[in-house]
Amino acid sequence: MSTSVSYLRKRLADIGRTDLLNAAERGEVSFYAASEAAGLIRRRAVQGNGSPNAAKRRQFRIRAILREANGPHRP
Repeated sequence: MSTSVSYLRKRLADIGRTDLLNAAERGEVSFYAASEAAGLIRRRAVQGNGSPNAAKRRQFRIRAILREANGPHRP
């Protein structure tokens, strides 16, 4: 499976994840992170030599994008 931006952009569009596609095009998240959130790809196992904050930032941004796409919460 390819991880090129053009391929990931096409796959996100094909499955209808315009919320993640638009966020990636705006530069809020990478196409790789958007594709990971959509379930198209899986990230490699953590080696333990990177920043733990990078994963937290990605996760926080993806959750915010998904909340925006689902609209306001109404009880």
